[in-house]
Order: sequence, then structure tokens, then C-alpha cells
Amino acid sequence: FPLRMATGYRLADGSVADRVPAFDLDRVEPIYEELPGFDDDLAAVRDFDALPQNARAYVAAIERHTGVRVGRISVGPGRDQVIQR
Repeated sequence: FPLRMATGYRLADGSVADRVPAFDLDRVEPIYEELPGFDDDLAAVRDFDALPQNARAYVAAIERHTGVRVGRISVGPGRDQVIQR
């Protein structure tokens, strides 16, 4: 299953915004970047390099689009199920 990440929004006038507009949402179309998904069990992973390649690529895409480094990645509901970078 692919992962879809909204990277912009096409407005009614044809222009593109990089943030969700506050009004006229029914006339806004999300622009998606589609990334390969993964179905590996990540519950025991505690090191970024041990993540599947597609998971690392997803984190890289988040960083590329936000300009912010991802410092923590949750791989499950437990407090200890966190990868610290």
C-alpha cells in the first residue's frame, strides 16, 4: 500500500498554496506525493538504520518538505518504542 503525503493545495483559481487555506475548503484539491509503503513489523526497531528503506524514505520526505529534522520516531504504543535520532 502506498503512502500519500499532501505537499500542496490547488486552489479554485488554479494557483498552488503550500498551506491549507482557511476558507473555501470545498474548492481546494490536495496535491499528493506518493511514496512506496511497507508492512514490516517495526515494534522492536530502535535504530533508524534498522528501519526498512521505504520507512527511511518516508522520514526523509517529511524532512524535505518541512525543513525540519525528525528527531523521534514512534514504532508502537509503548514508551520504549521510540527511535531517537
